[in-house]
Amino acid sequence: MNVAASTPAGYVVRAMTRADWPLVQAGFAHSFLGCHTPETWTWKFRIDNPQAWRGWVACHPMDGIIAFLGACAQRALLNGTEVTVLHGSDSFSHPQWRHGGKHSPYVQMETAFHAHQQDFGAMCIGFGLDRRMKLGFMTENLQPFEGGHWLQSPVESGSVHSGGSVQLTLTHFEHPEWTALWARRSQSIHWSLIRDQSFLAWRFDPRQGHAYHRFALRSATESVPLGYMVIRCISTTQAVLMDCILPKQPQQARDAWGQLVHWLGRQGITHIMTYLANACPEQQVLRRLGWASCPSPLPVLPGFALYGSLFSAKDINQYYAMTLADTDLY
Repeated sequence: MNVAASTPAGYVVRAMTRADWPLVQAGFAHSFLGCHTPETWTWKFRIDNPQAWRGWVACHPMDGIIAFLGACAQRALLNGTEVTVLHGSDSFSHPQWRHGGKHSPYVQMETAFHAHQQDFGAMCIGFGLDRRMKLGFMTENLQPFEGGHWLQSPVESGSVHSGGSVQLTLTHFEHPEWTALWARRSQSIHWSLIRDQSFLAWRFDPRQGHAYHRFALRSATESVPLGYMVIRCISTTQAVLMDCILPKQPQQARDAWGQLVHWLGRQGITHIMTYLANACPEQQVLRRLGWASCPSPLPVLPGFALYGSLFSAKDINQYYAMTLADTDLY
């Protein structure tokens, strides 16, 4: 039940309704320099579908919505079972209500949010500002995700041989071949978002607010792609590998990386980074290609909340194949 709860400070914590979205958008515009358009909010959260999102707010009679936490619902496999996973995907606190630590409106709202998802999803996962995540860990609203690493690599075009066992082509994830690739991938990855055509097309749509470069990895002898790589350039010299599926054959993986390095070099990129869970086979592939662990480039931490007792924190840390596509960092 999404029951509203009053607090001694005079604000109310409750589940969002569709009618709250304009006030949430206004709160974002007040708290941040950049904000989605109303049309983008509607598209991103699929607001017209009540099963596609969850949101909670803290409301004050004078200041309006003073805190908000929204999450997009995604299909996932956990231990081979299809479940709903929530991705924290936008939040804010009113500048005048950011005090109080674990008694702040945001923490009270976050506590209520997670307490009311038991009958909806299996877990919530994502990145957040380190100070906010540490507060979530302290209040036990969240648990740290410890099963992944930030990785980086220099981009040195002349040092990488680019063979022809893989064709690197631009894509928009518009065809059902990507669902066929997921069907193959899901035979070995049992703890992951369902990265089928509909998810990839939604996650890397320009309406997310970023320019993504989406590459298909193809073989001349197979109709189903061997994999993909999604890149976002974050400066004139730096790029982020948002998500990838790489071929299992070492030579094909080397050739795919070599071709990408040449493309990055032509864009002026000299450094690339990513975040990958240990459960992602691509982490070891990239390490063999020369990628190395590095500090987080942003003041953020990954964390999750489990709903119910079907899975443990150990399971998530050991098996969940998380990438930057599981977040809204980039």
